[in-house]
Amino acid sequence: MTAVKTSLFDRWQQDWLSIGGNAEHCLPFWERLSTAYSTSNRHYHTLQHLAECFTWLDAISTALAPPEKQLLSFALWFHDIEYDSTRADNEEVSAEMATAWLQQSQLGSIKLCQVHQMILATKKHRSDDPLTQRLLEIDLSILGADDTRFMEYEHQIRLEYAHIPDIDFAKGRLAVLQQFADRPTIFHLPALAHLNHVAKKNLANSITYWQHQLQTLSK
Repeated sequence: MTAVKTSLFDRWQQDWLSIGGNAEHCLPFWERLSTAYSTSNRHYHTLQHLAECFTWLDAISTALAPPEKQLLSFALWFHDIEYDSTRADNEEVSAEMATAWLQQSQLGSIKLCQVHQMILATKKHRSDDPLTQRLLEIDLSILGADDTRFMEYEHQIRLEYAHIPDIDFAKGRLAVLQQFADRPTIFHLPALAHLNHVAKKNLANSITYWQHQLQTLSK
């Protein structure tokens, strides 16, 4: 088992038992979860992405009450458990799967509903709920990654949409990137605020690249 996988399993075990999950379900559920994040169609929405998200969750954890961190943890665990770039309902299916699994714990119906709604919010990456906003900023932290990681991310996303023709992908990618670039501020959390400058640079560079690609492909 890789170091990332081992570390994530330890975390999953701790999180699952903390909500009164049956110890006998811990390993089987982990195997199902890790398998879901490791399917051959995934290149970015993988265990690597999960590990990066949890790194940022730890970075903001001192500002969170334990119940808040608990909700964020399970929203992260399940936010991409279903991922197929040919489908438009990944977030809905992921939210339903989270509810089904977590009903087998003692998390409680109110918290189950919160996790469900938080996962749904990752579809449009907008929410008025402060805790959900934290989830969304963590999920978008890749935009503020260093040059090497951001370029890897861009390549990984292209691989996940390999079935899309180049010109159509360029158009779609430009629309997504511009949507984030148009935001005055992407990261509001103090622990992530320093990523704003890097994210703006990454987005600008990527937009320029895809604009050039689109011009070339349109000739």
